[in-house]
Amino acid sequence: MNAPIYMARRLIGNAARDIQHLAARYGFEVEPDLHVTLAYSRAMVDWTLPVFDVRDDQVHVSTTDAHFDKFGQCIVLVFQSPEIHGRHQEFQAAGASWDFETYNAHITIGYDRERRLKTLPDLCEVPKHLVFGAEYKEALDIDPQEDPLPVP
Repeated sequence: MNAPIYMARRLIGNAARDIQHLAARYGFEVEPDLHVTLAYSRAMVDWTLPVFDVRDDQVHVSTTDAHFDKFGQCIVLVFQSPEIHGRHQEFQAAGASWDFETYNAHITIGYDRERRLKTLPDLCEVPKHLVFGAEYKEALDIDPQEDPLPVP
């Protein structure tokens, strides 16, 4: 099957609940599905390639080098993970597109749609260890006329 693809891992365990409570305390709209995106390819990829088979292991990440940031109206927790970054690179090597200049592994924890947030949450309130569950994949339902691929 050749189609655009979305692949991600959900944050599991107590860390997901703790991060959602942190977002609520800071008063921004909480993201209910905490996850890290591995691939968001608007380009057609061959789903039958072994690289696009989902992995059912868990990935453990330390937040020692993590930081909060704003990507537009999104409040994100950016972190380092050679395993997650490497998986993203595998997808790109297999033909998956990525619409951004660089890949930054992150969890969108909420939204500041009205741009009221003056300070980002304190990192000391974030769990020191994150666990991501099995990968999952979904087809992207994209109309190229309404959502064209960006021009390089």
